[in-house]
Amino acid sequence: MKFSKKEIPKNYVQDPGNFIDLLIDDERKRWLYEKIYALNQKEREIMILSVTMELSDKKIAEILNISEDAVKMTRYRIRKKLKALAKKEGYYE
Repeated sequence: MKFSKKEIPKNYVQDPGNFIDLLIDDERKRWLYEKIYALNQKEREIMILSVTMELSDKKIAEILNISEDAVKMTRYRIRKKLKALAKKEGYYE
């Protein structure tokens, strides 16, 4: 993969360690989004509203017409499932 100078911030070019960290972070984000989009619709909606849109549990509950406790419990179960997958696939220690 080739990058133009515009695509790579100067501080990453000067410090190759930072550039590698950036690529690793990118790979982890891609992995996470793939796993989120593989969830069932209810779980996916909760995670998208929570993670990408950073909405409160109360707002998510209102949007999805479910209780705040259902939002919290579903998100807890999803995170537990994602953590186990991440460990299994080497993305989490």
